[in-house]
Amino acid sequence: MLKTYIRPTQIVRSVMRSFGKTSVFTNRYSTCRTVKCYAIGSRVVMTQDERMMREITKALMEAGVQDFEVKQIASNGYSARGVGSIIVRIGFEEQA
Repeated sequence: MLKTYIRPTQIVRSVMRSFGKTSVFTNRYSTCRTVKCYAIGSRVVMTQDERMMREITKALMEAGVQDFEVKQIASNGYSARGVGSIIVRIGFEEQA
C-alpha cells in the first residue's frame, strides 16, 4: 500500500498544492492529524475546491487509507482571511 511509503498527510498536502493552495497546515490532535487549507468564497473557486476534495478522496482511497474525512467549513466571519476552509481528518492508525 502506498500509505506505507508516503504518509497520508503528505498525499493530501500534495493534492492541495496541485490545486494552487499555498498555505497548507498540518495539525496533530489526540486521535488524528488534520490537513487544512483555505477556501475562497467565489462560485468558480468553490467548484475548484469541490474537485480538489474529490481528488483528495480518490488519492487517499488509492493509497489504501480508510479512516479519513474530507469536509468544507464555511467562514465564521471572524477568520483573518474571512474565508472558509477545507479540512481533512486522518486517524492515527492510518499513519505510517
